[in-house]
Amino acid sequence: VADAQASQQITIRHLLQHTSGLSERDYPANFPPDTPLEDAVRGLSRVRLSAPVGARMQYFNPGYSVLGLVIETLSGQSYGDFIREHIFVPLKMARSFTDPAEAEAAGLAQGYGQVFGFAAPLRQRFYSSDLPAGFIVSTANDMARYLIALGNGGELDGARVLEAENVELLFTPNTAIGSTYGFGWMIGDYYGEPQITHGGDTERFHTAVLLLPESGRSLVLLINENHLLKDLNEYNTMLWGLASIMTDQPMPQERLSSTIYGWGLLAIWIYTLVSLVRKAIKLPQWRAKIAEWNTRRRWTEIIKHLAWIAITVLIVTVVAPALIGRAFVWKWFAASLPEAAIIAATLMLDDAIQLVYKLSVMIQAGRRHAA
Repeated sequence: VADAQASQQITIRHLLQHTSGLSERDYPANFPPDTPLEDAVRGLSRVRLSAPVGARMQYFNPGYSVLGLVIETLSGQSYGDFIREHIFVPLKMARSFTDPAEAEAAGLAQGYGQVFGFAAPLRQRFYSSDLPAGFIVSTANDMARYLIALGNGGELDGARVLEAENVELLFTPNTAIGSTYGFGWMIGDYYGEPQITHGGDTERFHTAVLLLPESGRSLVLLINENHLLKDLNEYNTMLWGLASIMTDQPMPQERLSSTIYGWGLLAIWIYTLVSLVRKAIKLPQWRAKIAEWNTRRRWTEIIKHLAWIAITVLIVTVVAPALIGRAFVWKWFAASLPEAAIIAATLMLDDAIQLVYKLSVMIQAGRRHAA
């Protein structure tokens, strides 16, 4: 990182527990899909900490890319080869892949996004540098074998992938700083029983797993469609609804479908679009008004449109990311909440059209006055 002293202090434990002092709120990871893992990790040398090392838990997904590079350096293997040799093969996870071409050849499901409540087939880009942090491809059956091994102390069918004491360590929360996060897992309570969970998202896919080690039950949820509203709204309800069925516990409260939210956003966009067209049609009327206005009134009109464009940009790039807790990255914003991107673009286009037209009228009027 940018702080040389902090670079010396950050350990494997800090990265695993997300206590390195780095935060996604302050780091707009925006590498091209083919960026090598080492190049992405070296890019962290410009990043500044937002908290002292080890002081608090701040989720930082790129930290797991750093861990992936550590594995490559110590093992002399690529991260993908290491995972295949030490996890996939011994656990007989025959339909799990670290290579996107192999996954597609084996029948990788089509990924989907959602736009205004309607599913849309869209390609999932594969980011090489994010492989250790979330781009392994698997199936429900293979993931079930992985969870069974963890629930059995790191062993399945005579093959051991982790020592039992290390599995226990994985599921130990960092209580020293009041965190419920362990070593790559979120630890909680499910009706008096310890629950181990984690989820993950790419632009087109969602994953969630639940492990109840005391009762020996686990749950895997793999979905080939993603959208921020689905992630925040439906998928969490779906996971705990399935858990309720599995454990015979009360069902979680149903939430409003993201489809309904999408239709509401569609109505807002249509209204915005109609308003844009109506204002554009009325623009010639502004030419007559300008003759009655003084210079201050004219420039107030221009500044108003500039201000609205600036406010829209500020909301999209600063306010909304701050509420979500991550830095603004356009490709993530457009993929996760395309409706907001479309509405914001329409609002800015509305003001841009009026700004250009009114400014051109003012310039023409000034030239005529000068002549």
